[in-house]
Amino acid sequence: MNKRTMTEYNFSGLPVLPYSVYSKFPPEKYNAYLLYNRKLFEEETARIEFEKAGGIPGLARTKALRELRYFERCTHGSFCPVYISPLKKSNRMGVKHLYHVANDSY
Repeated sequence: MNKRTMTEYNFSGLPVLPYSVYSKFPPEKYNAYLLYNRKLFEEETARIEFEKAGGIPGLARTKALRELRYFERCTHGSFCPVYISPLKKSNRMGVKHLYHVANDSY
């Protein structure tokens, strides 16, 4: 029976697992998973420190603008008028619509 070494486990496709799941791994796989998460943590910490120190000039600005555009798209999309069928529209008429109807023929 071939035993896997710690380097043979590939956790890159897995989401972050809760403790209740990875604590049930066999000892070799458990240690490999902890080492993998430690490596990810160190990479992310190094990236954050690099960005705090200034990073690549102009990169922070473009990243902030990209996030801002994403936020504007999300908020704009949530307030855009959507198609409402005439059957549902008749049920949604409120007081505002009683005094002003856009399709008046007068």
